[in-house]
Amino acid sequence: RGGGEWPAYPRRMATRAPGAPPSAPRRTVHVGDGLAWLESQAPHLGERACVVTSAPDISELAEAFGGRAPSPRQYTAWLRRAAALVVSRLAPGTCAIFYQTDCRVDDGHGGWEYIDKSFACSLGAVEDAGGATLWHKVALRAPPDKATMGVNPGYTHVLCFGAPGGTRCPSTARAKEELGCAPVPDVLTRGEVQWARGTGVVVAERAARWCRDALGARHVVDPFCGTGATLAAANMAGLEATGVELSRKRARMAQRLQARPGPRGGAELVPPVLPPEAVANIEARKRAAREREE
Repeated sequence: RGGGEWPAYPRRMATRAPGAPPSAPRRTVHVGDGLAWLESQAPHLGERACVVTSAPDISELAEAFGGRAPSPRQYTAWLRRAAALVVSRLAPGTCAIFYQTDCRVDDGHGGWEYIDKSFACSLGAVEDAGGATLWHKVALRAPPDKATMGVNPGYTHVLCFGAPGGTRCPSTARAKEELGCAPVPDVLTRGEVQWARGTGVVVAERAARWCRDALGARHVVDPFCGTGATLAAANMAGLEATGVELSRKRARMAQRLQARPGPRGGAELVPPVLPPEAVANIEARKRAAREREE
């Protein structure tokens, strides 16, 4: 995932989330490198397939750069190339939505260097791949007027890019009146996350619903699916979902994670349904612990 060629990816790991009803939209999770998988998808992902994803952070790419985290310039170049590849695989009329949180890294001189991920994604998607920016929103990770002291700011970019072959983005008025499509707010709440670097499920559900209603999408692809919040949100919206994840452990979680309507609208995550063998193993451990106590 660093320089050079993308490594080959293993084949499909599983389909349809365990515990989902038979009528639920299909979910497919591949274990392997997301960019290698995208390379294999020429000429495009499908006529009604949109991408909703969050590309890996700089802290997740050490293995690809010889065991050390890439420099800010190396990472920016990697993210730009990744965004270009994603958008190059879009069929006309579809889109790619990126959920990216900027980061600050130590500059080696007692200060910070800031990585603007929206800039890198825009360069790759528009300048390199020939796509177009359809909209740019912000999801809050912290309350307004609060300064954050860590490596990430209190907001996340949510960027939508149209396909190189053209994507007509309906106006807000037309989307609402003619298509019955709820517009994506300019400033969103993130919603629940499954892990620290995961996509907020409220954002994922809104993005999937917008792809469905505004562009007629029937399939959501996440080449960096992590623990599967985007896949769960897409299934909740009635869309087929395909994810790719390098970690086999997170891929197993992505197969099972479910989402449901939240109490105040939007979406919330549902704890995964454990397979029978896992439940039996847990019960056996509990019995063994009780026996030792006795």
